[in-house]
Amino acid sequence: MDRRCFAILCHLLRTIAGLTSTEVVDVEEMVAMFLHILAHDVKNRVIQREFMRSGETISCHFNMVLLAVIRLHEELLKKPQPVPNECTDQRWRWFENCLGALDGTYIKVNVPASDRARYRTRKGEVATNVLGVCDRKGDFVYVLAGWEGSAADSRILRDALSRPNGLKVPKGYYYLVDAGYPNPEGFLAPYRGQRYHLQEWHGPENAPSTSKEFFNMKHPSARNVIERAFGVLKGRWAILRGNMTSSSRLPKHTWTKEEEVGLVECLVELVNAGGWRSDNGTFRPGYLNQLARMMAFKIPGCNIHASTIDSRIKLMKRMFHALAEMRGPNCSGFGWNDEKKCIIAEKEVFDNWSHPAAKGLLNKSFVHYDELSYVFGKDPATGGRAESFTDIGSNDPAGYDAFAADAVPDTDFPPMYSPGLNMSPDDLMETRTARVSERRNVSSGSKRKRPGHAIDSGT
Repeated sequence: MDRRCFAILCHLLRTIAGLTSTEVVDVEEMVAMFLHILAHDVKNRVIQREFMRSGETISCHFNMVLLAVIRLHEELLKKPQPVPNECTDQRWRWFENCLGALDGTYIKVNVPASDRARYRTRKGEVATNVLGVCDRKGDFVYVLAGWEGSAADSRILRDALSRPNGLKVPKGYYYLVDAGYPNPEGFLAPYRGQRYHLQEWHGPENAPSTSKEFFNMKHPSARNVIERAFGVLKGRWAILRGNMTSSSRLPKHTWTKEEEVGLVECLVELVNAGGWRSDNGTFRPGYLNQLARMMAFKIPGCNIHASTIDSRIKLMKRMFHALAEMRGPNCSGFGWNDEKKCIIAEKEVFDNWSHPAAKGLLNKSFVHYDELSYVFGKDPATGGRAESFTDIGSNDPAGYDAFAADAVPDTDFPPMYSPGLNMSPDDLMETRTARVSERRNVSSGSKRKRPGHAIDSGT
């Protein structure tokens, strides 16, 4: 969407739908967040990183814009114009008074497990069946969403016609439909039992031989406008193409060696620049966008998205920590080939070592190990300072001589209890308990005194 269209949309949302800025987010920013989610099918946490907003703020303003867009339906949905008698369009001139075409499309959704059976389509996908009606230009006239994927197209059409604010077809006009719909007044379906699809008419040998075949050849070329409308809609808004199963719906990127080397170099440069990495080894928000800009400058023609860079960094970090752990003191049986930058070990030893990120790392070169050890900074936990009570008791403090009880045999140590008291240990304990109780009573009595109150002395 260019800036002009974006400005027009914001103006319509303000003046017609009543969308207003909040204390923290203006209309332009909330519309930008809304469009970013629809266009790239990203999750809330990705928008948090891109726009530096909390998840609650993003969710709240997304719903505000969504409701405002729904209130714009009278502006966004068009009024169809019938095909005139003098129409010269080769696709439509055969269908006088036709208003357009309609069809259904599946849009994948996430629903509770108890509802999945009703939303499961004939192809096994969990989706909603959306009815769309468009005019000859491909502009949508009517949309009915929310029906379960298992519902038949004809049933959804009947529901749209029966609603008070549903689809209205003026008398004497009609819409083109495919063979999955009935052929009542207001709708024109193809002949059944005849060739229909466009690819079946290619070539002179496949030319129609009857009037029914000729009609079926012209019908799909005009009705195809609704298919193109759905295609444009799903092509522009990735959220309509499938479930959000990842942080981004961008096409899968295949990393080249040049791009991976450039990413590692940019990470090192980012650390050297200062201010991007904190003391605990994590990077501050915005570093992924900075890396994307640095890579675009370093590698001409490189246009890797920040979310793609994030996924690659996480993969390299997991692999680095797995290698660092294998090289650590707590793992035996592993070696390191510094020339090839790879871990070496017996296959049985490596297979018995259960680290989720270690798969495929045996004898596999990891040329960026030294650079990543500098980038990721903090070493993983090693447990080097962990001690049990037995370990602590067995430690011999360095710098101090151990005490030997028989070193000075003539030394008299004072007894635990003084002989002059003539008290047993039990009597001494009882006396101590009584004193403690007495002190508590005195303390609690003093707390009940309030300053400024006279104490009755009895005089």
